[in-house]
Amino acid sequence: MEEGSGKAKPLRSPEDLGKLSAAELQASKLTSIHAAILQAWECAFGEKKIIYLSGPITTGRRIVDNIRIGGVSGDDAIIAENTAYLVGVANRLRNERGDVVVEPASLKVAGWTQHDYLVLWEALIARHARLVVFVPDWEYSIGCVTEYAMAKARGVPTETSDGFPLHSDDAVKLLSTASKNIYPDRHHPRLRRLYEAIESTIETMKAIGSA
Repeated sequence: MEEGSGKAKPLRSPEDLGKLSAAELQASKLTSIHAAILQAWECAFGEKKIIYLSGPITTGRRIVDNIRIGGVSGDDAIIAENTAYLVGVANRLRNERGDVVVEPASLKVAGWTQHDYLVLWEALIARHARLVVFVPDWEYSIGCVTEYAMAKARGVPTETSDGFPLHSDDAVKLLSTASKNIYPDRHHPRLRRLYEAIESTIETMKAIGSA
């Protein structure tokens, strides 16, 4: 999104991405790996719109609870369970709806940061998604709250994994509850970014709603 404008930047086509230099890719927040994945999606999806499934992986309510009790060794198990759950929901939606469903948990790129993944999923939502579906406790995930704002800014409909519309008012209520829950520990080094992402998304939703 263009800073201060409230309007989303137009994304380059996959063909254009393939012609960019390394410096140009870096300036656009995309790497050559991003470009290759985007081109592969263009080959696979064409003009067909897909469902993107958003859910906690490395953050989420269970990670927050684990941090609060001083857990230092349980994150890997929770991440594995989050991954398995997200893959399971994606398979259920594919069987129930007959749609192509893309979930983020199965993609692992060596050396990528969370920012790298978010840039990729933003591009997917903007280019290919007709719907973004959110699993329970999404409001405790940095990635999910960012993806919710992305979807709303792009005009992409949002639903819960049970098939109910996830309207902005309902999302803000969930986000506000999560913010209040985390607030006492907002300065914890592992919760600060989550708290800031939630607050930023609440402000974004209010701005979109009043635009």
